Amino acid sequence: MATLAGFPLGCAAFLIYCLASNRRTLTGLIFSTLLIGIVLVIRISAMEVESSAQQSMPLIISEIVLVVISLVGIAIEIGRQSYAHRTIPPFLSDGSHLTCMAHITCVLQPSARSFFAASK
Repeated sequence: MATLAGFPLGCAAFLIYCLASNRRTLTGLIFSTLLIGIVLVIRISAMEVESSAQQSMPLIISEIVLVVISLVGIAIEIGRQSYAHRTIPPFLSDGSHLTCMAHITCVLQPSARSFFAASK
C-alpha cells in the first residue's frame, strides 16, 4: 500500500515546486492537465470494458471539470506570459534598454551610466 502513495505524493511535490516560481506555473498546469486527462481517458475506456458507467460517472464529470479549468488556466498563463514578454523592456549589457511602442517603433534609451561615460 505504501508504494501506491509514492506516485501521487511525487506529483504533488512537483506541482508545489512549480507553484514556487512564476516561470514554472505553465509547466505545472500542463503537467496537471496531462495527468488528469490521461486518467480520464483510462477511466472512460475502463468504464466501457467493465460496464460500470453508473459508478464512474461522478468521477468522470469531476475530471472533465478539472481538465477544463486547467485548460483555461493554461490559456490565461500563456496570455500573461505573452503580455509580460511584450511589456518588459529587454536590458542591454550597459544598462540601457529598448522601449517598444505598439510593436512598431523601438527606441534605445541609454542608462545614466552610459550617458556619463560617453560625455567624458
